Order: sequence, then C-alpha cells, then structure tokens
Amino acid sequence: MNGLPLADLFVLFLYLAGITWLGVRMGKGIQKQSDFFMPRRFGKSMMMMHAFGTGTASDQAVVVASGTFRHGLSGIWYQWLWLFNTPFYWLIAPIFRRFRATTTADVYALRFGSSVAVLFSIVGIIGLAVKIGLLLKGAGALVESGTQGMVSASFAVP
Repeated sequence: MNGLPLADLFVLFLYLAGITWLGVRMGKGIQKQSDFFMPRRFGKSMMMMHAFGTGTASDQAVVVASGTFRHGLSGIWYQWLWLFNTPFYWLIAPIFRRFRATTTADVYALRFGSSVAVLFSIVGIIGLAVKIGLLLKGAGALVESGTQGMVSASFAVP
C-alpha cells in the first residue's frame, strides 16, 4: 500500500467501512437459517440487488481490457453483451421470493417438475466444469509465460 495516493486510500477505506456496515446491518435481521435462505425481511430492492450481483462476474474486466486492446472502443461490448440480461436478474428475485424457492432449479421443479430441474442442474454442472477447466488451463499458461518458462504450467496448476 506504499504507492497508493491518499485519495485512493480514502476511497478504499470508505468502501470497506460501507460494506462492513451493510453486512452488520443485514446480519442483525438473520435469526434462523430460513432467514438466510429466504430473506423476506430484506425487501424486494435488496433481493434485486443481490440477484444482480450474482449475475455479474469479476472476470469481465480482463475480457473487456483484452477486447478493447484488440478492437478499440468497440471492445466494451464484451461487457455490454450481458446488458440485455440485466432486467431478468431484477425481475427474477421477486419471483423466487413468491415461489419461496432458493435456486433456479427449485423454480423449475415447482413449475415444470423434477425432471427439468435435474436437466438444468446437469447442464449447469457440465458447463461450469468446462469453464473451470479452461480457466485453470489459462492460469497455467499465464504463469508459464509470466515466468518465462521457469515455472511450468503443469507445476503451477497440477
């Protein structure tokens, strides 16, 4: 933290203090396990923001930077590609609350039956397994190229 300007340190402190305050405030409303999984006291706006937060990913900054480097300003569409899904995240949270469902598979099971929920889960597991595998492969290649071959990809990601 030696090289950070004072303004950056202030913003970082303000962010951490705000997130801590929000977590403590929300945590006081949780008395039992059902309050955590079915937070009816949080209100619709908090549930929408939670759903929106789970629909975004931290890897998009790297993808957008790479796309902008290759294609110029139009690289921002690598992030804006998900822009049209945003209303879905805002609308699905109150629906989950109404269904008293925790996951999308729960909604599918209630609405269409357990076979659709199982199919959704299997497709999700396969998709995430492929994504995690590609991510690990890329991380190994990054370590190997960043160390100029001194650390092999197979050693970095066993």
